Amino acid sequence: MGDFNVVLGSHERSRGATRQTRPSEEFMEIIDDVHILDVDSSGSQFTWSTRRYFSGIMAAKLDRVLASQGFLDLWHNLEVTISMLFFGSLSFAGHDQGYSHFH
Repeated sequence: MGDFNVVLGSHERSRGATRQTRPSEEFMEIIDDVHILDVDSSGSQFTWSTRRYFSGIMAAKLDRVLASQGFLDLWHNLEVTISMLFFGSLSFAGHDQGYSHFH
């Protein structure tokens, strides 16, 4: 699990740029080169927000869990849950909590 500070596409932003950036492209190439997967998660879609209530909140998925297929085969019941702390439209945390459950 890590804070990679890069989004993999517009679906990982609440608003803002929709085109791929160079860091996004490089990150996807590395993931592909080392044969790891972005593990699916439940809970909040985003892991970071600007916390700017009056200028409009932007949120993004900057944190993720990456694993090899071998790891996923071994821990086939892996569950990842992302929890964002929101009160109305105001987020109280920049990077929020992610939980990994191994069974």
